[in-house]
Amino acid sequence: MPGCSSTCDVSPFIQTFIIDIFSTMFSPAATYEKKIILWDIGGLGEEYDFRVSKLLTLETKSIPLHVKLVPSQPEHLLLAACEEGMFVFDIDLNKNKSKRPAEWEVLFPVYNQEDEDGYNDFRLIDGLSFLSDNIVVSKSAKQGSIYLWSWKQTLAAQQKTKNKKLEAVILAELQWCDTDITHLSLGTCPDKDYVACGDDKGAVWTYDLELFLQTRAKATKKIAPSQVLEWPAPNQNGKGPLEPMSINNVGMDPELHYLVALTDKNIVVIWKRMQQQ
Repeated sequence: MPGCSSTCDVSPFIQTFIIDIFSTMFSPAATYEKKIILWDIGGLGEEYDFRVSKLLTLETKSIPLHVKLVPSQPEHLLLAACEEGMFVFDIDLNKNKSKRPAEWEVLFPVYNQEDEDGYNDFRLIDGLSFLSDNIVVSKSAKQGSIYLWSWKQTLAAQQKTKNKKLEAVILAELQWCDTDITHLSLGTCPDKDYVACGDDKGAVWTYDLELFLQTRAKATKKIAPSQVLEWPAPNQNGKGPLEPMSINNVGMDPELHYLVALTDKNIVVIWKRMQQQ
């Protein structure tokens, strides 16, 4: 890790690293070694150096793909989407254990389904984000849809039953594409109640959920996308239009002026939102 003022025991294989707006105390890094490490990255000095110290190691049973601090309890709980499920970790630094397993596992209805070959292959969670301090957006690979679920209601049910397996309280299911391609992540714009997720054909599926969230009611059927942004087929050095490619990740600015899509071919597509007349 460049710029460290102290020795850093960092895995050479980092799956994801985040600096979370909900916490100034630490930054989680998920590794291919089935660990999530919480780092205190300190502040920048005059020479733009910084001190790094390892605070906590969380042990997962499979590779963690996405990690999020829980907005309502950013110094106590972390949510991890892994190749074999969704897990909740206790990250309270006041406790003595420096290595910790997951506290709970979150279960989803899709786990009860079988694919066309009779297998259940839906435990790989390749999309995770918070839309608010309560609403979580996530999806399993090959699910063909995206879940909106209530963190607070899910946790409240656990506190009553003391069960280590939490049934996610689903608020809505967003219609998405049918694909066998994995690691197609999603993005959210909390200030605008907006969700976006790319597919394997270069398109970005977008969902404006403002009206739905205002009703505070559970959806009785899948919510269709507000708009699907088709692959723009850009030209590359006069060689003609590029073929569609998978959209691995999507990001948006807080005001939703721009949407950025990252492809599996290291090409970035930037969409600008036009004002409606």
